[in-house]
Amino acid sequence: MIRKLMNALFPPRCIGCGIQDEALCARCVSNARKSLTTPHAYIVSVFDFKDPTIRNVIHAIKYYHRRDIVPVIAHYLVQEVIHANIPRKETIVLPIPMHTSRYRVRGYNHAEVLAREVSNLLALPIAADTLVRIKKTKQQAKIHKKQDRLSNQQGVFAVTCNIKGKDILLIDDVTTTGATLEEARNTLLKAGARSVHAATVAH
Repeated sequence: MIRKLMNALFPPRCIGCGIQDEALCARCVSNARKSLTTPHAYIVSVFDFKDPTIRNVIHAIKYYHRRDIVPVIAHYLVQEVIHANIPRKETIVLPIPMHTSRYRVRGYNHAEVLAREVSNLLALPIAADTLVRIKKTKQQAKIHKKQDRLSNQQGVFAVTCNIKGKDILLIDDVTTTGATLEEARNTLLKAGARSVHAATVAH
């Protein structure tokens, strides 16, 4: 009710071009640069993070709680997952978790919001509490050297339940060196997951 009232008083505008009544218009998405590579073969990414519109989209979702953009972005992320033939039958969707202290500051985990939309579109179960972050680390975006990024993520995740024989699809907003996803994947495989793939909005 509140959201409908706010939309009536302040109609949403496309974050890319400013057109009214659309959070992110199809033209801006189609004109955004696509990701040509990823750090690892098990990771798929849709867009190039250097594209100004995509960078603004990520920041809006991550820091300003722009949930209205998530369904649009999730649609393109799902198409990429389907195109890559990532295992779907009995696959479990997992968001990259946020440390509890950071969660308290931000109020929500943007990766989980994105993962829930992806799980709905793919009709797959989500288990947001399966992978947890047990160590607070520096923000990856503030670390520039690849080796430092890798070291920063070592030993930060833990698995809370039995995932033996399960196929996992990890969801996050951005991958750069792939250090976070690599550590999460290794943790899940050591816990008995049959396969672990990852999908991000941008690289």
